Formats: sequence, C-alpha cells, structure tokens
Amino acid sequence: MNKENLIASLKSILKDNQILLGEDVRSRFSHIWKTDEPLQALAVTFPKNTKEVSEIVSLCNKYDQKIIIHGGLTNLVGGTETNIDELVISLEKMNSIEEIDPQSKTITTQSGVIIENLINAAADKDLLLPLNFGAKGSAQIGGAVSANAGGLRVFRYGMTRQMVLGIEAVLPDGKIISSLKKNNSED
Repeated sequence: MNKENLIASLKSILKDNQILLGEDVRSRFSHIWKTDEPLQALAVTFPKNTKEVSEIVSLCNKYDQKIIIHGGLTNLVGGTETNIDELVISLEKMNSIEEIDPQSKTITTQSGVIIENLINAAADKDLLLPLNFGAKGSAQIGGAVSANAGGLRVFRYGMTRQMVLGIEAVLPDGKIISSLKKNNSED
C-alpha cells in the first residue's frame, strides 16, 4: 500500500515526462557498461531543480523508500546498481549552467551538467576548468564532486573537491542545505 501512495504522491509533484513506471523503467540501464541489462527499479524520477529533489526525497523519507541516485552512470564502484524495490532519482534534467563569472573565475551549475559542457562553457569565457578524464563526455559534475574525481590534470590542479567553493545538497529528510555564496555586488 505504501508504494501506491508513494507513486501517487510523486505523480502529484512531477510532470508525466519526469517519472518512469512499470515497463518504461526497463528502457533504462544502471551503468554505461551494462546497457544490455534493463534497469530494475520501482520507478525513475527526473527532477529539474533542487526543490523537486527535496520534494522527492521528503516523500521517500515519509514512505521509508530506498533511493539510488543516477547521474552520468560512469562510476567504477557500482554505486548506481539498483534493485526492484528502489527508486531512482536521475539528475540528467538538472543540467543548467547557472552562471559563469569570469571576474571571480567561478561557475555555478546544477549537478547534472556534463563535464565536457562545463569545460567548453568555461573555455568560451577564456577560463580553464581543469577536469579532464575519459568519461568527460557523459560524466556529470555532481558525480565528479561526490567521487572526488582526479583525471589527467590531477597532479597539476588537484582533485575535483579542491575546485569546489560551495555546494547545495538535499538531506535524507528532504531539507535543503547550502554553502553557496551569492555575489550581489555591482562592479
């Protein structure tokens, strides 16, 4: 009964194109090396912003629902493997680069932005985002931060977390916390 209530609640906060159920779930996979193995999960959700992630996580907390986060699915540790009773929160629609500030040399971005897109956007502003590894065309920045990815330039520029100035996160109860600093000063 709880699963039906959870699904009904998810449908009330998400649009039809933001949730996969039933056989549609099997059109997905859990890793880029396992594309021939259909995903096993209760449902797949596609939030577009932190507020929607918070609402999904809150509901999952209320219904004691297990969650698996999917990003670029490039991890090497099995962190995206799922079971039929788990809910997937895919961050692929959280792919907005919110701000590139050439003066402070910072980028504010959602967690689902592809690393290569960030590298190119930084280059367009004459900046260097030194992340560079084989999966940069499909890996997402949220996964690189959470895994503290290294890459080809790690000895010169350090690990990913050394490049992070702030983060916004959703706690297991759905509460949003943030260490992001907004620069509202005028030139």
